[in-house]
Amino acid sequence: MTLLRAIAAEGGGGSMMLGSGLVLAASLAPVMEYESDVPQYSAVWFLPAAGTGITLARVLIRRFDPHPWAVTRAALVVTAVRLAVIPVLAGLGYSTPIVPPVLLVALAVDLARGRNSSPWWLALIVPLAVHAAYLPLLPVLPHGTTVDAHQFVPSLLVSLGGSALVILAAEGLPRPGPSGIRTAGLTVVALALSLPLLSLSAGRAAAHDPGQGTEAGEAHWRTSVQGSRIDVRVTPEPGASDPATLVVRRAGQELSAPLKSFGNSVYRGNITVPESGRWFVYATFRDTGTSTTETWIPVETGSSQVLQETRPLYVPPAPQKDGAGRTTAGFALYGLSAVILLAVARSGRRNPLPQA
Repeated sequence: MTLLRAIAAEGGGGSMMLGSGLVLAASLAPVMEYESDVPQYSAVWFLPAAGTGITLARVLIRRFDPHPWAVTRAALVVTAVRLAVIPVLAGLGYSTPIVPPVLLVALAVDLARGRNSSPWWLALIVPLAVHAAYLPLLPVLPHGTTVDAHQFVPSLLVSLGGSALVILAAEGLPRPGPSGIRTAGLTVVALALSLPLLSLSAGRAAAHDPGQGTEAGEAHWRTSVQGSRIDVRVTPEPGASDPATLVVRRAGQELSAPLKSFGNSVYRGNITVPESGRWFVYATFRDTGTSTTETWIPVETGSSQVLQETRPLYVPPAPQKDGAGRTTAGFALYGLSAVILLAVARSGRRNPLPQA
């Protein structure tokens, strides 16, 4: 703690420190759903997204903040803000995100900078530091998305490739020299190995609830969780007719099982999920016509709990189909985002600040 206080105070520059913290916080925004255990994609993309963002943040912070511990100071700001936000969310009854161990990554980056001046070392240091810091802590941090052991290798390779692309965009090709050649070769090989994984599209983001639509009543839930098994009793008001289906969703995965009617509009069912974490449990009721109503509740598997709650019963919105216009607009939006990120990565490159 004494070391961290010294790092925070050394050299002053409170506004610069806060600005650097804002840059780092923005770089971690794309992984907020993973940090809150509501992933829309596979967990294999969690650490590559975090590592790529941290690499970009480090490049920008070092260009505009000459402090020798600039990245660590920024991580102190991010950690302090997250620690302050969590009790507020908990007090309001909301689920809380994790405190990302970005401080450990920042310390590794700042320490390594004194020994390796080439920015291309970041393409190796940041991914390794992210995996070393996050992987042991994610299983014990509440509400964080864990990365399974079989996902470690593809996660690291994609992370190396992402960080290498950031350095390539921000700094250009490495300068000639044995060290630079070895580092560039490593990152290029990692990127080449990552390309098959990147070609396996993460799939379309399927939010667990694309919109609740028009409310049609309410549903009384009683949910029992024992490890990976979920037992539910749902009572919709007004009553619904068969067939009824129990559906669970998480990170692009979707499983279903029947809900059986026991009279008096009471439906019961159970399902077993393949992994622990926050799952979104749906009860869907289809009338004899074409109308459908549904209701949902979040549950935490991997524990033992009983939940009783009244939730809205609603008519789900019709899914939107991707036409040529939507596809073109999507490509244009992603292209514009790439141009903006490239401009940001190269900003300040010609006039770096002197060291403090």
